[in-house]
Amino acid sequence: MKYKTALLIFTMMVCTILVFNTQAYTSFNTEREVVLQTADDRYGLISLNPYGENGIYFVDEGNDGTYGFQLSDIPLEEVTYDNVMGITNNLNNPVTIKISDYGDYDGRVDFLSNGFYLESTGRVVPVGETIYVDLSIDATGLEDTQMLETFNIMAYQDDNEIYYMHRDAYLVTTAEETYDPYANDMPTNAAYLKQLAYDVLESGGTIREGSNCYEDLGLDPDIWDNEINGYRYYYYNDYNGVIKIVNKSQKIYMSFYGIPISVNKNTGILLSVYEDYYYVKIGRNWYPPAYLWSYY
Repeated sequence: MKYKTALLIFTMMVCTILVFNTQAYTSFNTEREVVLQTADDRYGLISLNPYGENGIYFVDEGNDGTYGFQLSDIPLEEVTYDNVMGITNNLNNPVTIKISDYGDYDGRVDFLSNGFYLESTGRVVPVGETIYVDLSIDATGLEDTQMLETFNIMAYQDDNEIYYMHRDAYLVTTAEETYDPYANDMPTNAAYLKQLAYDVLESGGTIREGSNCYEDLGLDPDIWDNEINGYRYYYYNDYNGVIKIVNKSQKIYMSFYGIPISVNKNTGILLSVYEDYYYVKIGRNWYPPAYLWSYY
């Protein structure tokens, strides 16, 4: 009888130990699962990492695994930065990855992966695989502008959001430098106007002559319709398009077939838009090819 009683007590103790051990193990697994699902770091269920040469724009600024975009001097045009980051699925099931972005010009920024638009359809990522994300930006006309401030990465299973990651984005366009004619000499200013005129004409545009030309060239008349360092500049349609440079201060000298030609004050010279030479006035007529010999 005592033996049976002792055996019964021993059996009850073993069962009690097993029950408590099982509860502790289950609790540990549940707690760990919750921690992983809410973790906001690159070692969680969805991990992020820079990739390729453009990965330099996806940075861990705080050195704590919290990656975000740091991209400045974006050119004022349409540009795509390929493979800026990789997104890896560490879950036990495939997920659909989507990205949402927020900023004054988020409509001009797209996140793509192998042709999939992650802001709309997203892309399915199989278990353990990585997709690479391209950043497509249209910054046309947005000088010195921050386009994005934040973006979110979401993972879905059966249309249910199971993962969410918030990140900062610093996407700023370049500050286009304004050309200052007063900081440049006459040949440099003439060459600048020549290039502007060439671009307008080649694109099928027209340029009004004389002092009406500046707006057609995209220039500020308040700056250009003046004497600049002793010269004035105009556009004319003569000879398939020329920039007329009038020397308002003193003589300049041109070379015409090796012969020096003096150009009196207020006479000026013509720079061809399509050719690499000037016209010089001899008598009543203009003659090419002439080249600068001496100028002030």
